[in-house]
Amino acid sequence: PEYFPLAVGDDDPGLWQIASDGVTFNNQVVTQPLTAVIDSGTSNIYIPPSQASALYATIPNSTPDPDGRHYLFPCSSTPTVGLSFSGSTTVFNIQASQFNLGEMEEGSDMCVGAVLSSGSEDGVALVGDAFMSSWYSIFDYGNMAVGFAQAV
Repeated sequence: PEYFPLAVGDDDPGLWQIASDGVTFNNQVVTQPLTAVIDSGTSNIYIPPSQASALYATIPNSTPDPDGRHYLFPCSSTPTVGLSFSGSTTVFNIQASQFNLGEMEEGSDMCVGAVLSSGSEDGVALVGDAFMSSWYSIFDYGNMAVGFAQAV
């Protein structure tokens, strides 16, 4: 596993938050750096609206959903989306099956992405099961760190 120290700050000390270089597309960071809160109680990944827009601008033929939170992309594509954490050269890609939440509606050729707009420009990425299903997550209280190892 690769471990990352908890981010120091005035935020809630009960959160497992680490520094992230940003969200990646095709192994390249395409957003601003974010504080990643690793949260097993969250299903998807929520990032600030401007960063969600930056991510999906790199995914060919993607479009925002009218609800303002979700983004759609062609079901025929398999975008390689992941996270990069500060101090590491590893890109932690999300399995395509975890990124694709399914068709927008039955019979649609557009699918819903698992990275959503949080609705807040707070510099925080709330990282849930869409990521954690691809990476075993170790919450190391003794060393105040979060570790990841590829799920098999």
